[in-house]
Order: sequence, then C-alpha cells, then structure tokens
Amino acid sequence: FHPESILTTQGARLLEQTLAWAQQKLEQTNTLQPILEKLYQAQTLSQQESHQLFSAVVRGELKPEQLAAALVSMKIRGEHPNEIAGAATALLENAAPFPRPDYLFADIVGTGGDGSNSINISTASAFVAAACGLKVAKHGNRCVSSKSGSSDLLAAFGINLDMNADKSRQALDELGVCFLFAPKYHTGFRHAMPVRQQLKTRTLFNVLGPLINPAHPPLALIGVYSPELVLPIAETLRVLGYQRAAVVHSGGMDEVSLHAPTIVAELHDGE
Repeated sequence: FHPESILTTQGARLLEQTLAWAQQKLEQTNTLQPILEKLYQAQTLSQQESHQLFSAVVRGELKPEQLAAALVSMKIRGEHPNEIAGAATALLENAAPFPRPDYLFADIVGTGGDGSNSINISTASAFVAAACGLKVAKHGNRCVSSKSGSSDLLAAFGINLDMNADKSRQALDELGVCFLFAPKYHTGFRHAMPVRQQLKTRTLFNVLGPLINPAHPPLALIGVYSPELVLPIAETLRVLGYQRAAVVHSGGMDEVSLHAPTIVAELHDGE
C-alpha cells in the first residue's frame, strides 16, 4: 500500500484491504502467542495447538526468533506424540496432493541423523519389498547422516526426481514402487530452513520426514536415530491412523542392524 494511492479512484478499496490484512496478521500473532507461552513454560501442546503452530510455520507466518524458541523449547522438554502428530497433520494438509491408491501399500523410511555415515538401506529395501509383492511409495530427501539420501541414490540411477504425482502413481500401480521427493511436495519447509541451519541441532523437523508422506500409506517401517524415539513415534503413528507399522532402532542406527539387538515398537490395528 502506497499513501498516494488513497487519492486514486480505488483508494478507499485499497485502504480497506490493507487494514484488513494488518488486522489478520495481528489476530494471527495474538492467537499464536498463548501457544508460544505454553512452550516457554515447558508445557506440552495439544495436538490442535501443535497443528495451529506448524500450520503458521509452513505458511511463513512465524518470525524466525519465534520458531527458534519454539523448536528449542520442545527439544529441551522432549517432543510429545500429540505435538509430533499435530505438526505432521499440519504439513500434510499443506502438502501438494498425491492420488492415494485404494490398495495396501507402504513406506520404508528412516529419520536419518544417526551419524553412522551408512549406505542408503531403506531405498534398497523398498525395491526388495516391491519385488516381493508389497507396493512401496517411498518418501525421501537428500542425505542427512548417510553417504547418500534416497534422492541422491535414485538421481545417480538416472531416475527423475521431479516426476509429477500422476506419473509417480502410475509407477506405483505398474512397477510396485515410486519415489516422492519431499521438497517437491512440502514447499512450506523452506520457511523453516534458515532457522534449522542456524540452530545446527536436531529438532522436531528431524523426525517429521517419515511421517509426512503425501501418499498417506497405511503401512510403514520407520527407523529412528534414538531408542528414546521408538515409542513416541509409534504412538504418533497410532494417532495418525496407520493400520500397521513398525518403528525400529538398533546399535545407534535408524535401521535393523546385524551387529546389535533391535528395539521394535509394532502398531497393529491401532494397538
């Protein structure tokens, strides 16, 4: 809005729109402030409050310092399953759409962040599972702690990461496996990236990746970087409505390993 515009024939309308926009921004800030105050007091957010907070994040409505404070507050206290579920549903609602199949299919994915610098196991597992008859819609991103993330590996194979949703669905139908590149479906992540880069520590965003597959798979095998996350992520999957899933950790890795016992939390029909 430019002050001189008030003198034009559309001046009154422009002024009305500007004031409405300013009022909306003020209301958004006032609505989020009680949620932020709860986090500052080390209180747990409800799923609805977390949903509201992260909806604002992916729309770019939260100031960087507010987001940083919220993420650190949750990290210090420990993220609750309802908070993780609320954040996940917010990101899924703001994701680009994918035509969800009516048949059973799965995702095989890890959080990364375990510092093991391992090869990409989940992507290879997705191809093996597909060859055995289980359709897999693999959701992934670039590497975090491994030698290569899912997209790094598939790009090296010459697979098009920018394939549109309809083509990806066709691959899932006909080949039994497809890849959904996270940045293509979750563009709102860009609003949090500067803060995440500045914090240089694991936050809630590190565990959200496996939970925000835009295809909404009913089945999942998810590896987590810490044994303390096994039960919270399994509980989050229950809240999100997964039919059956297993959350695993073994020997410091977000995998089922051969060198150490594997911790497993299994979800079956909501239990």
